[in-house]
Amino acid sequence: MTSIKKFLCLLLTLGVLLSIGTGAYAENSTREPDSGDGETPAVEIATLSIFELDESSSPESGDSDSDVFELGDTAAADTAQDGCKDEEQPATDDTDSGKAGEDSYYQAEGGTGVYEKGDETEDLTGITISSLKVDDLGTGYSVLVFEFSDGGEKYEATLTGIKNEFAQNINEDNTYAMNSMKLIAYYFLKEKDSSSLTGCTQQVREYPNEDGTHNLIDAEKISEKGFDSELCWAATASNMLWLTGWAQNICDADENIVFSSEDEVFSYFCNNFVDDGSRDYYGFKWFFNGINMDQIVEDGKVVYSNKVYEDKYSQLKVSGSTGLVPDVAAENAFLTYSGSTLPAQSTGLSEFAELLKKGFAIGLSLGNYENEEGQDIRSGGHAVTLMGYIKQIGENVSNALKGLFIADSDNDKDVDNIPADKRTNSYTLYLTDEVTLTNGVTGYSLGGYNGDGENFVLDNFTVLFPSSGRDEIKETDSDGNATLDPSTTLDFVPYSLTVSSTDADVSSLKIGDTVNISTMVQNMSYIGADGIMLQITYTIKKDGEAFGDPITTNVELGSVAPLDRFTISGNYTFSEPGAYMVEVNIDDVLMLKDDDLYHSIVEAYLSNNKYSGSCSFNINTPEKDSGTDYEKKEPEATKVYAASFKSDNAAENLVIAFEAGFGLESTDQFVELFHNNKNTVVDTSNFKIVQLPDGSFELRLNSRYLRTLAPGLNTFVLRTVFGDELVYIFQIDIN
Repeated sequence: MTSIKKFLCLLLTLGVLLSIGTGAYAENSTREPDSGDGETPAVEIATLSIFELDESSSPESGDSDSDVFELGDTAAADTAQDGCKDEEQPATDDTDSGKAGEDSYYQAEGGTGVYEKGDETEDLTGITISSLKVDDLGTGYSVLVFEFSDGGEKYEATLTGIKNEFAQNINEDNTYAMNSMKLIAYYFLKEKDSSSLTGCTQQVREYPNEDGTHNLIDAEKISEKGFDSELCWAATASNMLWLTGWAQNICDADENIVFSSEDEVFSYFCNNFVDDGSRDYYGFKWFFNGINMDQIVEDGKVVYSNKVYEDKYSQLKVSGSTGLVPDVAAENAFLTYSGSTLPAQSTGLSEFAELLKKGFAIGLSLGNYENEEGQDIRSGGHAVTLMGYIKQIGENVSNALKGLFIADSDNDKDVDNIPADKRTNSYTLYLTDEVTLTNGVTGYSLGGYNGDGENFVLDNFTVLFPSSGRDEIKETDSDGNATLDPSTTLDFVPYSLTVSSTDADVSSLKIGDTVNISTMVQNMSYIGADGIMLQITYTIKKDGEAFGDPITTNVELGSVAPLDRFTISGNYTFSEPGAYMVEVNIDDVLMLKDDDLYHSIVEAYLSNNKYSGSCSFNINTPEKDSGTDYEKKEPEATKVYAASFKSDNAAENLVIAFEAGFGLESTDQFVELFHNNKNTVVDTSNFKIVQLPDGSFELRLNSRYLRTLAPGLNTFVLRTVFGDELVYIFQIDIN
């Protein structure tokens, strides 16, 4: 088993639910620009400037031989950040982010920039940095992990996407680096107990090197309406593709490297997509395989358009853009997670954030929720990139993340038409607070992120695998059944799996309830066909073990158009309590031929026929109804099972036999045994139900238990549930 598959198995044992959805939480932005009608509370901002020092730009105590963290102005409350509006700046027309009035932060070459070391410095003597570690991710970037405390609680901070050449200088002997980490710790510890979570505590930012390269990964918008003002999702996808290495070694037909930075990847998206909202993983599917999952289809053909559609995500403007990683089905390289299906973000994002240390990338979706008549309704959103986090460590501590470092395409956007290689890149740290919305979504709110009238909640995230695992997930079909070209070949992909019930809430399913299992399947190709049938198999596990035989069904789809989506569902009942997990796989794609028979056909990819996630649910034993008097039911209405037991019989258990034919099928259907009609539940250690080869059943009662009962006629009720409830009555004369 590959390491990635091992990791996924581990996640499944943790009960994390996965879904590659249809984009139910649209990034179609309705974020309004800050009107400037109110003053955003000023917060203290610490800026850690990272730039290449030379003779003309070294601060007084600088080291002119290396890149260093430069302490910024620790009281720069007059500069504009997310949720920290500078009232003197003109508002920008940014309906994607809703964050207006931001500085360009442009620095002239040779200067030390806006943030120069002030006369006042914070007292960092009480902050202890320990366990400093810098690891090379293998993509030209490193991840920094350090632990800190102020003598009390202990925390771990992780920052990824730091260029290797710079990261080599982050060590215990570098005073600037150590003080910069202490400054992160100082402001985090200062703000973490604030009940209001009023602001962004600080930024880690850098100025570009002389050659225009950057030490941090942060694709930024020009923020021109009609070009990239709504393409936050594409900027996030670009950061993730660059950090994981997928975009770094792509060559054109003449073997020239196509991209040299995340900014160039973002430009590639901007030149191909309409300025409209979408999802980061829609971008991955196009980047890898050349397919926009939500492209307009008219008269059975894919249409390219410069229009913005209310019911569609961002559209490709022109044809001809093909996938750049054709040997990998994109679905195998990423996973998406929804706050509505995770038990809680503390066991969702917190678990996956650790993957930053292994070279994975994580994109965050922030939903803007409006409360309408007591219900939280998502009304657009924004995409950003997770570049680090802070969490508490030690025994008996919450697993929830306490702070998130975010790369946001709306920070340092090009207000003054400054080219990308001249602008600064930055990671902003926001404190977090776990919330649960009325629609059941669990997520994080970010302190200081919201503007007037906004309520952004981190409700979805996407994980992109590092390119180092390419050999583990690429298409390896050796029989020629995969063409690697979804522009000319059908390609069916199961991309979600859900459980519902008309009998009960999914969280309280019980034996006998009808469980509906639904699979969403999409034709991830730009062609259509007639007479299509799918062979689909559901594999069920109970308590981690295979349960019964796989369920295989043939589903006739008939005519299929490009990018068509289908819901395939079935109803099932479960007769045993336990924790269930369902997986789904498309075994075969068939087409009706002239001979009126179905024949297997070729797909673009076969490796994406198995849904990368699963759905999980629990089946519970029904609780007894204490208000119900159990009565004999047909066909047992005239039958009362009777037996006698002598108290001096110390060796043998009492056996009551009853024949088959009373509607029972297995011992799994027996639920509870009651003594004295329904007053006392008999512990399962005191009785056993046994099914004999001829189909009859025996009730075996422990003799030691029977000797504890009062002499005379004792009545027992054996209650079962399988469809309709069945009740059996036994009378035992103890003498």
